[in-house]
Amino acid sequence: MKFRLLLFLAFTVPLIAQKPEPSTATNALTAPVFQRGGTDSYETSFESSEGFATGFLGTQTATNWTIFTASTTQPTISAADAHQGTQSMNIDKDDANTTGTLLGGFSPQIAPSDATAVQRCQVWVKITPGGGGDYDVAPQSPTQGFLTARVNFRFNGPVRVLDGGSFVETGTNWTENQWHFLEIVLDPVAETLDYYLDSNLIYQATTLLGGTTMEQVVLISDNWNDGDSVFYDELAFGILDPCTIDSVVVSGNSATITGECDAIDIYARNANTGAVELIASGVVLDGSYTINGIPNDSQIIAVAAGGDVADGVASANFSVPTLGEWGLIAFTMMLMSGGLLYMRRQRQA
Repeated sequence: MKFRLLLFLAFTVPLIAQKPEPSTATNALTAPVFQRGGTDSYETSFESSEGFATGFLGTQTATNWTIFTASTTQPTISAADAHQGTQSMNIDKDDANTTGTLLGGFSPQIAPSDATAVQRCQVWVKITPGGGGDYDVAPQSPTQGFLTARVNFRFNGPVRVLDGGSFVETGTNWTENQWHFLEIVLDPVAETLDYYLDSNLIYQATTLLGGTTMEQVVLISDNWNDGDSVFYDELAFGILDPCTIDSVVVSGNSATITGECDAIDIYARNANTGAVELIASGVVLDGSYTINGIPNDSQIIAVAAGGDVADGVASANFSVPTLGEWGLIAFTMMLMSGGLLYMRRQRQA
């Protein structure tokens, strides 16, 4: 547990204050709201091509992002680190504000059209060394006035979720200087929330906080930074469309995938050892995504959601035991060659 030393000039004996818990209130956090045209989803990588410029986000009104108004310097769009592309959102310490002051950004607000559809929030998070700040990801519904979910990256390592009026330990810790992929899956009909970190299920909530839709996401720091800061990248939320792969062209040692996707990951699995390695990750939006290093003799196999691969033929049932640890995954296409298995994946409800 981290403690801070508080020195009062009127006394000669130091007093020690423990860092308090973040608020467990389920009311929606407030900021000016910008509608994004009533779309079902919102995605950004904070790139210049999307209208973001390096520097203070609070003055970049054209992006339709807003901030906690306590700060005139945080958050920023930074080129110091990025999971994909060259820019990300960074929240550093603001010495003009006291510790515990919430800093961060509010995404544009959307309006998912189907109240019964499964919705997701996906974002990459990286926390630098220091260990002072708490960092949170909070999908919410401003129109309903409630948070939909809240994940807390606690300053001393635990990843926690707000559930039942308190922050609950998931048994999973975040790692300094490592990009983590957070996904929150909301089923408004079943009234459940599933939480994934790096594609591993870490917590399941069977009651909702109040919000039954994801209209906005708030990316937060509590300004307790002790040399650390947080980077957020590749945010996507709402009713996310599954990937549509229009074509895959293998030429030499590369493959070009054309289609429309929220996210695409290519994994290589050694059939002998079972070791799995992520060899490429990115975003495809009505364009092409090139993967290098694929063997010349790779075979393209089209697999429907829930399909099985056996001798290059898709069958009715999916039964590959070594993939069970990845949870509920639909494979749209696979490239197979010798002892390597390449797969495009999209998490489904």
